[in-house]
Amino acid sequence: MTDTAQAPAAFSSRWLFSKDQIKSAPSVKDNFTAEQEQEVRKFSCTFLTEIGQNLVHPASVLAINCAKVFLHRFYMMECTDLSNKERHKEIAATCIFVACKSEECLRPLKEFIWAWNYIDFDKTKKQNPFGRYEGPDAKRKPWQIDEQSEKYQEVREGILSCERDLLHAIQYDFFVDYPHSYVFRFARFLDHAKRDKETRNLVLSTEGHERFTEFGNMIITTAHAMANDAMSSTLSIQYRASLIAAACMNLICKTQGFKLIGLEKWIKKWNEEIASDTDPKYQSIVLAKEEIEEVVNQLLDMYDALQAPAQNAEPNAAAAPPPAPPAAPAEAAADSSRQVPKAEAPASRPHAEVPWGCFGPLSLPSGACCVRGISIHLRQSWCEGSGSCCGVNGAIGALVFLRNLVSVNRVLHWIFFFHCQQLRSLNFAVFFFLCVNQSVC
Repeated sequence: MTDTAQAPAAFSSRWLFSKDQIKSAPSVKDNFTAEQEQEVRKFSCTFLTEIGQNLVHPASVLAINCAKVFLHRFYMMECTDLSNKERHKEIAATCIFVACKSEECLRPLKEFIWAWNYIDFDKTKKQNPFGRYEGPDAKRKPWQIDEQSEKYQEVREGILSCERDLLHAIQYDFFVDYPHSYVFRFARFLDHAKRDKETRNLVLSTEGHERFTEFGNMIITTAHAMANDAMSSTLSIQYRASLIAAACMNLICKTQGFKLIGLEKWIKKWNEEIASDTDPKYQSIVLAKEEIEEVVNQLLDMYDALQAPAQNAEPNAAAAPPPAPPAAPAEAAADSSRQVPKAEAPASRPHAEVPWGCFGPLSLPSGACCVRGISIHLRQSWCEGSGSCCGVNGAIGALVFLRNLVSVNRVLHWIFFFHCQQLRSLNFAVFFFLCVNQSVC
């Protein structure tokens, strides 16, 4: 286990558990095996991801990852009947509902119920579990049931009751540290920790400005996808986010043949350099070889377990899916054709080739903007820093998504305002400007 005393001050070490603690979770003590409990976690993470992606306005990947962490924390604090599948679906739906609130990705509760109704479509009976909409609104989809229906109210009350249980279990602690925010820093460091014979670069410096190369961007994107997958496992409650990010970057560099100096050497170099870093967020990140190797092994085991069912599945066994839901805002999606070469692993335990991003989109979007509906979700998902949306990355996000709607001078004025006021989020400021400036809307 990591010495949590070295974790960033903002992170609560009470949410880090050892393997033995996870294997003796409350549900495991109640006549269930650790393997059954792990299967329930995987099922629930997959289900909440599907709900988040099938909302009328899909949840951000940041909110989906937050929901996974809430789910793992809940199962560490509460005992549930592992054989009750509907209960676990209810918990998963509640986690993504609460996570969307926590990550400023607000969605009405009815969208979560509709998404659940859509996902659980019975292909044999051709019906949805909560019924179908048969009202006069021709634009409404069949799975978008009436809010006044008895079944809708029953599911609604179940989620709201489960929400109270969840808040009690996580002790109203909504802080989640994500590995994604550390990937850029490790990418810059590993570019200087490569071997002399390695000709490729992750970062190029021109006239005092650094930018990532095409190869560097590919490494970062894949590391983000692997971090998404790690959030679906118990790694997110075993190790600090910075350690998971370091392990992901180390594994990706190996699979892509990017030659680094020895693991022990670059860890020692990192610990020496980071001790004098001016950012307190990074000063406390002390890495250990054994921990990184353990995280890498768990990641490889996770991909092995995912690949095994796919190899045993019969071809053409899956039935045709139900009609597709409404088109979602543009977000990065997983490229199923992306194959990653085998990682350096012991010959006695070969690992199958699987595409990263098995649990969700391949990369985190920088934000989504819907100006006509005056609904803004502009989050700094990839920023390197404290997670605040008031920095340069958030400003760049505003420029990218608003440049075709307003003049550059106006956007730069907004950027200056955001930066100077040190706002916690761009959402309220952008919303304010959109409301008062009719020329934008």
